Amino acid sequence: MDDGGTIPSATAPDDMPLAAPPIDTVPTPPPTDGPPPRRRWRSLVASALFLGLVGIAFAGRSVTVPYVELRPGPVLDLADDLTFEGADGSADVTTTDVDGTFAGLTVAVHQIDLWDYVGHQLGLDDDELVARDQLYPDGIDSDEYRQAQLEAFDEATLIAAAVAEDALGMETTVEGDGASVDAIVDGSPAAEVLEVGDVIVAVDDTPIELATDLIAAIGADDEPRPISLTVLRDGTEQTLDVTLGEVAGLDGPGLGVGVTTSGQDIDLPITVTLEEDGVGGPSAGLLTALTIYDLLSDDDVAAGRLIAGTGTLDLDGRVGTIGGIVEKAQAAEAAGADVFIAPAAQAGDVEGVLSDDVTVLAVSTFDEALAALTAAA
Repeated sequence: MDDGGTIPSATAPDDMPLAAPPIDTVPTPPPTDGPPPRRRWRSLVASALFLGLVGIAFAGRSVTVPYVELRPGPVLDLADDLTFEGADGSADVTTTDVDGTFAGLTVAVHQIDLWDYVGHQLGLDDDELVARDQLYPDGIDSDEYRQAQLEAFDEATLIAAAVAEDALGMETTVEGDGASVDAIVDGSPAAEVLEVGDVIVAVDDTPIELATDLIAAIGADDEPRPISLTVLRDGTEQTLDVTLGEVAGLDGPGLGVGVTTSGQDIDLPITVTLEEDGVGGPSAGLLTALTIYDLLSDDDVAAGRLIAGTGTLDLDGRVGTIGGIVEKAQAAEAAGADVFIAPAAQAGDVEGVLSDDVTVLAVSTFDEALAALTAAA
C-alpha cells in the first residue's frame, strides 16, 4: 500500500538533556501497560493515518466510474460448440472432422472503479478504456440490451447456416417481414422520427426483410448521409426521411435503434445451433459459416491451421464491421492463431497487434474468405 505520509523517527524530547548532572532520585515507577504518553500519541497518529489510507483505498474500490475496460475475451472452439439437426428432427447428420480449429473471438467488458481509472490516466494500464454509454446507450435498459444481443447471436447463427448450406448447393429459405424497432437511443437520429413498434421494410430502394438487412443497408459511412425509411406503423405504411448522425456507442454515423426480425421464417435442410456460452452479438457470423461449411463438406478448409477471425454476415454473404477488433486480435495472437480473418474495412486496425507469423486475410464476402483460406492453405 502506498504511504500517504511519513512519521518522523523518534528523538529525545527537547526538555530532556541527553547528559544531566547527578540529582537526587526517586524510585522508578513500575512499568505501565502500553508505551509512554508521547509514544502512545505517536502510535495513535500512525494508526489513524493507516486506517485513513485503508479507508481511502476501500472507498476508491467502491466508487465506479462511467467507463469500462475492453479486454481479450475467451476463445471459442466453434466446431465443438455446433450441433446439427436434420429436417426430420433427426440428429443423424453426417459431418466431417475439422482438421484444425476455427476460433470464435470475444471481448470481455470489465467495469472499472476509481483506482482503475486513475491507473489508466497515469499510463499504468494498456487495456482500452471506453465510456460505458458506448455499450449501454441512454434510453436502452441494460437487461433489454443484453437480451437483444443474445437474440442477435442466435440470428447470426441461423444466417451463417443459411449462407454455408446455400454455398453447398442446399435449398434454403430465410424470410422476414422487416426490422422491428425494439429500442431507440436517446438523442439519436432515430429518436426524431421512429417509434418503438415500427417495422422498417425498406431503406431508400433496398427492401428490408431481416434485422441484418437493415445493418447492411445503413452501412459504415464516415460522413452523415440522408436516407429514406419505409415503415409500417399501426398497419399503415409511412415514408420517413432522416439523416444518419452521431449515436452513442458508434464510431461513425448511425441510426440509433435496436431491432429484431419481424415475422422471421427460416427453413433450412439442416438446423444448426451454436452454444452461446453467454456470448452476445452477431460478430461471429463469418467464422461460424466457415466452420459449418467445413463440417458439412468434404473440403478441408481449416487444413491443420488455427483460424481466428471476426465479422458479421448477411444473407447475401456480405461481411460487416464489428467492435473490439484490437482485443479480438490480441486474443487470436495469444491463442497462437495461424490466420486472422477481418472485415476488409478493419484489417488495417490490427497492424502491430499480430505477429508476422499470423496471416491476415481482409475479406468482404463469405466467398472471398473461403477462397482466400483455400489459396493460403
